[in-house]
Amino acid sequence: MIEIEGTCAPRFAFLRDLLADEFARGRALGQAVALIVDGELVAHVWGGHEDGARRHPWRARTMSCLFSASKPLCAVAVLKLIEEGRLGLDDRIATHWPEFAAGGKDATTVRHALAHLAGVPALDALPDGAAFDPRALASAVERQAPAWPPGQQLCFHSFTYGIICAELVRRTTGGSLGDYFRARITRPLGLDLAFELDADEQRRCADVELVPDNALFRMMTAPETDLGRSWRTMDWSLLNDPVFRQQGSTSIAGHGSALGLAHYYAAMANEGRGERGTLLDAGLVRTALAEQAHMPDPFMGAPVRMGLGHMLANDVFRFSGPTSFGQPGLGGVVGLGDRRHRLGLGLVCNRLVAGLENPFLDALLAAVSARL
Repeated sequence: MIEIEGTCAPRFAFLRDLLADEFARGRALGQAVALIVDGELVAHVWGGHEDGARRHPWRARTMSCLFSASKPLCAVAVLKLIEEGRLGLDDRIATHWPEFAAGGKDATTVRHALAHLAGVPALDALPDGAAFDPRALASAVERQAPAWPPGQQLCFHSFTYGIICAELVRRTTGGSLGDYFRARITRPLGLDLAFELDADEQRRCADVELVPDNALFRMMTAPETDLGRSWRTMDWSLLNDPVFRQQGSTSIAGHGSALGLAHYYAAMANEGRGERGTLLDAGLVRTALAEQAHMPDPFMGAPVRMGLGHMLANDVFRFSGPTSFGQPGLGGVVGLGDRRHRLGLGLVCNRLVAGLENPFLDALLAAVSARL
């Protein structure tokens, strides 16, 4: 029997039972949940193991791959540059990255990119083996002709989102998105989130266990699907390799703890004010969480409602209600905020069972909502 560790306020004690049930059903290997409500950490619980051999127990500070839950973190790095006056939200990307204009992308703006409206969700010219090469990735984006005019079609840029954000950061600062994110966001606010992991972060990482029958993972690896074509150059066997953790595409290679995600979303839900300082200007937070587009996504096969880098609650992705926002990642990872309750939730796991549906998250959010 898996022991559930951590603490819960009495009204959220149900979380221990929910997490224990995940292990009893055999769905979880290692998993952690953290919940902040109205500025108070009301739950942080974890259990299981960091590795498939079950030699290393999950710990309070265990980090795990965030997959697409990395994308809002990419966006906040770009938003921070906008706050600093080094980029403009409605600047053309080519103003800062001239080569981006090739192939008919000259009118694409920073806003389009952050809202998944840039029209370049896949790369035709990326050679095999180049998924960890930032220069090759940026060059393939430059050569890519858009599938739609900028701003016309919302399409979740599953593969290219972090590439575009990272190159914007590099063109603006001269350094990597990981370095800028660490210097301007995680260190000042004490957030346990990172790109380009250092030695300590590498040691704290849980190994990911892929589950072949995960419906979303099947889509991402099926060459006949649009999503599969996007990810055709990715070597999924390297997810636990130190090279991926240090050099993997920022679209999915963010890593963090449940507590790190919860604190990030609690700050966003509180107009940018975090426990240890200001994450982002309140006006920019309101802009980031304002609807930019709401329409069917041709790659995902479902309606999506987007702000800037953050998915907004809609009839398909309801999250915790109409004032909520967040981003799921492959296999059950989730970061979520709710402005009404100043709520931040982080859920990380390393056995990627959940696909297009996530029964644990649904039960968790229903129980949390009933207590708010």
